[in-house]
Amino acid sequence: ENGGSDTAVSSAGALGVFQLMPGTARSLGLTVNKKVDERKIPEKNIAAGMKYLKGNFERFGDWGLATWAYHAGEGNVSKAIKIYAKAKDNITLAGVKDPKAMRDYVEKHDITVHKLLSDPSVKKFTQKLKDDSQGYPYKVVATAALFREAK
Repeated sequence: ENGGSDTAVSSAGALGVFQLMPGTARSLGLTVNKKVDERKIPEKNIAAGMKYLKGNFERFGDWGLATWAYHAGEGNVSKAIKIYAKAKDNITLAGVKDPKAMRDYVEKHDITVHKLLSDPSVKKFTQKLKDDSQGYPYKVVATAALFREAK
């Protein structure tokens, strides 16, 4: 999205190669304040971005969902899964803070980005997001191809 620039800043305030938001960067151990912004240091930005992506994979158990969570936020992806679970299986996942429970549901029901974004209830939710969630399956497919090539 930013052409690999280590100085690019998004309109939302994400910065660096991995386009980290300030709060996300802090949660990953980077210093972000008025004097120091470690998101500007490519090595630290990349390491933090990879850590975040890995954490998303550990939470959801699917690279497509992990990539979407990187872009839209893990809270939004969790909410989409909860909406889907309620609509399709009448399962209430609301309030579940346990990543294992979320991952188990994803694996048991073979949840994918495509499956979520094809569901009318989830589609209605994602239309309210201020990102490109509707076009995200294409980005996920491209990312998956990159991961396969990297192996």
